Amino acid sequence: MGRFWARALLLPALVLAAGCGDDGPTGPSDITGTYVLDSVLGESLPVTLQETADLHLELLGSVLEVSAGGTFTETSSYRETTAAGAELFDEVTTGTWTHSGTRVTFSTADGNELEGTVSATRLTLLASLVFLKQ
Repeated sequence: MGRFWARALLLPALVLAAGCGDDGPTGPSDITGTYVLDSVLGESLPVTLQETADLHLELLGSVLEVSAGGTFTETSSYRETTAAGAELFDEVTTGTWTHSGTRVTFSTADGNELEGTVSATRLTLLASLVFLKQ
């Protein structure tokens, strides 16, 4: 499981209830496209995912490519700061997706699932991760 999905699942304030889409009960017919992470728990990026005496981990950004055929690729960028200095790195998560009405489910290649809602302009996962369609 990619670090983004892992950290998203571990954030203590996340809830599994999904937000509301704005396309009515039927939702958009086509959700394929590029989505850019806009906020996490209402906070603009970058967001701190972990902070200890020895480590400061920030999520700098994330791009979610939702492809025809039911596959996705999500690439997240991080900054990890330790006593040795700062390191920038990307992490890629892949898997499949399903969509029905305003509901969407992403299943990662290692078997984890994230549920959310989708409208014509935004995708919200775990009621806390807001992606805007480009």
